Amino acid sequence: MMRMEVGSIVEIADLKSATHLNGSSGKLVRWLERDQRWAVELLALKKTVRVKPSNLVLLHGTKPTRTVLDELPTASDQVVRLRGLRGASHLNGTRGLTVKFDESAGRWAVRLDDTHQVVNCKPENVSLVSVLNRVLDGTPTEKNTRAALQFDVGRRVECINYYKLPQKFEHGTVAMTWVREKSWPDGLYAAYKVILDDGRHLYVRNNKKYIKESTAPPIDSTTYEVGDQVICQVPQSEFSEPGIVIRRNQDWLSRGVAPYLLKMNYGKHLNFWPTSQTMKFDDDKCEGVAVNVTDRLRFKVGERVECSDGVGFDPGTIVQLWYNDESQFEKNEVVPYQISLDDGTMIYAPEDTDNVIRKSDRSPPPCWICFDSESSTDNPIVRECACRGEDSGFVHVQCLIRLAKSKVPHLRSNPDVNPYKQCLTCHRSFAPFRLCHKALTKESYRLFGKEDHMENILAQASIDAMADLLKEEGFYEGAKLLLLDSLQRFRDIKREVEGLNTFMNDILTTILIKIAKIHAETRSLVHMKICLEECIELADEFNRSGFDIKCKGLVPAKYNLARYASYTGNDLNALKLLEQVIDTEKKEDPASDHHLNALQMCAALHFRLFESREKCIELLAEEYDLQKVIYGSNSYEVRLSKWQLEMLQRGDEPQVVVIENGDVWLGLKFADLQDIRYC
Repeated sequence: MMRMEVGSIVEIADLKSATHLNGSSGKLVRWLERDQRWAVELLALKKTVRVKPSNLVLLHGTKPTRTVLDELPTASDQVVRLRGLRGASHLNGTRGLTVKFDESAGRWAVRLDDTHQVVNCKPENVSLVSVLNRVLDGTPTEKNTRAALQFDVGRRVECINYYKLPQKFEHGTVAMTWVREKSWPDGLYAAYKVILDDGRHLYVRNNKKYIKESTAPPIDSTTYEVGDQVICQVPQSEFSEPGIVIRRNQDWLSRGVAPYLLKMNYGKHLNFWPTSQTMKFDDDKCEGVAVNVTDRLRFKVGERVECSDGVGFDPGTIVQLWYNDESQFEKNEVVPYQISLDDGTMIYAPEDTDNVIRKSDRSPPPCWICFDSESSTDNPIVRECACRGEDSGFVHVQCLIRLAKSKVPHLRSNPDVNPYKQCLTCHRSFAPFRLCHKALTKESYRLFGKEDHMENILAQASIDAMADLLKEEGFYEGAKLLLLDSLQRFRDIKREVEGLNTFMNDILTTILIKIAKIHAETRSLVHMKICLEECIELADEFNRSGFDIKCKGLVPAKYNLARYASYTGNDLNALKLLEQVIDTEKKEDPASDHHLNALQMCAALHFRLFESREKCIELLAEEYDLQKVIYGSNSYEVRLSKWQLEMLQRGDEPQVVVIENGDVWLGLKFADLQDIRYC
């Protein structure tokens, strides 16, 4: 049984004279032996009172709950969330704006967002909406391009990096002013395009909340030549690291690339944006050390090579030069080669040396279409399907394209067997975003992308595939333009052709979800929200029409809108949307990722809003049972869920955390372990 001790968190109850303190939370400071009372520091009012033990209720032992860690309001016009109310528990989780603090009553007057009603709340029932949730984003809003701008192209500035949480100012350089992308709504501009010192591109509003003057020195793109040995402060290291310049781009700002490519002495290649403070000449450079001082590589795309696996050398084909993978590499790290081995494995070569990668003396297996074994940059031989066997499945990329074109007449009548997507031998899809998939996707779009969407089902499929490819390669604007054009075509068809209204909704929601995801990637969150709300409206109309099937866009739209709501501080609305997702998926698709993720997010939100351990355990237990069926009892996912449940059941206190990793997620973290369960 837990007992009261110094540091314990308590709640005051049943006071007869100072009734206004009932329900207040505090921390035990010391025991007053003479008075037989505890000195309690009130967390909300920041003062100490003396209270009998009989008037104290112990809260979770000595570990402070999230309740007492909430930030309290300090002034009028602050966004707050109501919590811990007993008499008006239906208001818990609602947001409002502080009006004033009544000193005599010891309460805040709060105007609620939804109803504009003013309610009076004790300080401990009011918490500031987390700074994490006062979100700035990249949605363009500027209309008056004649407005004066404070910063010219080339000026050093500090900007809010809205891709990271918590959002904070970072140094950058103005690359353009009054920028407009074709996909943006008519009349909207971004005042600035800024390149941060880590290479991130931002569209920035003409607003001091987003941009301010910087005292940081400018990016230095002229001092160093190729071959210069330098010492630089890289973000990944606490110490200055030596390296050598192997590429310089003096026009880096207009091209949006890094000023320098460095080969570090510890072996890695880094794109680098130096200032006079972060890179200097290396006065202690090692003379006589043989260093490759060029970014010119020995092999080209399509050339046959052999790569070391630590024991021997395996044959393969070069598929990409200066390859980057943010999920595996350090920030701004690149490697000379990505290679497709003959067994289908994709690997990379960190160095362009013979002990890592060398020219292959072995002839490649012959192409199964033309039987020729010559591999070139324009027409490499690769195997990117599920065919296996010593020589099976190897094919020229150009031979695949010619074969697919020869099947077009059959494809129009039977689109289920699509040579632009799958191997005609093993009937498995080509590995996504590799050479075959890229080449076939581009050719398919060239052939079908402009055709009538109603007469040829391949038209929209080719556009979707091309948009996915552009998105994967980082060309978000091109992907968005393709999808917006397709969206408008189907809107026109829906308006002009009677009897297709409801049927078109299913297609429109699918396209809107894709556009919303691109808006999320570029942090145009307002535009993302508009797409998702339209998607829900169309999906509801489709589902009311009486079709036996349900609109597949409804669940992802509600799920992503819930994430937006939580990200921007409206947790109560997020919870309502997630509960709708759970109710739908229980009936339609219990094993879906949306269902599992919604259960995890709901658990986190119930704990954050209502501190409901029981509800949190109930939801996570449901997720745990589903995962056992989907992944198996010994899977990593199941073991992690079981650990999380056990921590909650034995009384450990989690924190609700919001993290950013290319996207925004909500999860639970326990203080004594670093593992975080993300949905």
